[in-house]
Amino acid sequence: MSAPATPIFSADEERAVRAHAAAVARRNRPASLLLAAGAAVVVALVFAGLSVSRARSAQRAVESAAATRAAVQSVVDQIEALRAESASARTDGRYSRRLQLSTLAAINQRVGLDTPPVLQQNPPRSSGPDSPIEKRIVSVTMVNAPLAAALRWIGEAQRAIPGLFVTAIELRPTPAGWTVRVQVARWELKR
Repeated sequence: MSAPATPIFSADEERAVRAHAAAVARRNRPASLLLAAGAAVVVALVFAGLSVSRARSAQRAVESAAATRAAVQSVVDQIEALRAESASARTDGRYSRRLQLSTLAAINQRVGLDTPPVLQQNPPRSSGPDSPIEKRIVSVTMVNAPLAAALRWIGEAQRAIPGLFVTAIELRPTPAGWTVRVQVARWELKR
């Protein structure tokens, strides 16, 4: 029989070697570096998300401003055309209220509305004290109308009367169809 093997290290040396081996193993798996890198990635993703959100918000603001600018430019163009027309030849009977209301009233037969819309001419609004033009507004109410026919009526009105535009629209469902309230307007020469 052979004699039992004598230990190479003493108990204290063995504890020191084990502690050193554990420290080397921890250095080979740097958890703090992985946590720091993960935190940096999360922070970068948060900042990227905020940047994308701000960019989208800015893009929506630019698109809204462009749409507003286009609408304002359209009104300015109409005003300038009316001013030029007023300066060249003014004809008082040319922009008759009856003509506009009768034209609007006749549209319902073409688009398939069973009940004619109720038309109400609002007082004209002047663009300024010395301006030769004013904004004529007509309130139109369609009760129990099919939505498609009401929308066709709006499109047909804009085609039938040059310069007519929609300033407001309200849609409410009813059991028999829709109640549609529309305000249409047009810049016209003052009387």
